[in-house]
Amino acid sequence: MKNLLQLILCLTLITSYSCSKSQTMQCTEDNYIKSNFINDSNKMTNKQRNIISVFTKDDWNKKYQNTNFSYQEIFTDFFYCNICCNSSSNKIISYSGMEYLFDNSLSISTFSEELINLIGSMSIGSKENEKLRDTLGMGK
Repeated sequence: MKNLLQLILCLTLITSYSCSKSQTMQCTEDNYIKSNFINDSNKMTNKQRNIISVFTKDDWNKKYQNTNFSYQEIFTDFFYCNICCNSSSNKIISYSGMEYLFDNSLSISTFSEELINLIGSMSIGSKENEKLRDTLGMGK
C-alpha cells in the first residue's frame, strides 16, 4: 500500500510539472491574456512566449494597423504569446526563456512593430511572421 501511494504521488508530480507548455508568469488574472494556441511544432521546451507590458487590456484590444485583427489577436494567435498587462516594464520572454527588454515609453503600435521585428528575426518566429504577413496580404 505504501509503495502504491508513493507511485501515485510520483506520477502526479511528474504529470503536473512535465505538461507545462509555457513559462510561468507572475500576473493577476485581471491583467492576463492567455493564448489558446500552442506551438507544438518547435523543439523548444516552451511552446508559448510571454509578453509583459505596461499596456492595458483595452490597448491590446485596439486594431492592429488597418486590419480586422487586434494587437491581442496578432500576438496570441500568430505568435503564441500570453500577455501580462499593466506591468512596470515592456519585455518578451522567448520560447528558449531569453528575455528581451523594450523601452517603456513606446506606444502600443511601436512596441508591437518592434516585437514583430524581433520575433520575425528568430528562426521559428520567421515562419510565424510569414504566416501573419500571408494572412494580412502583406507578402514578404
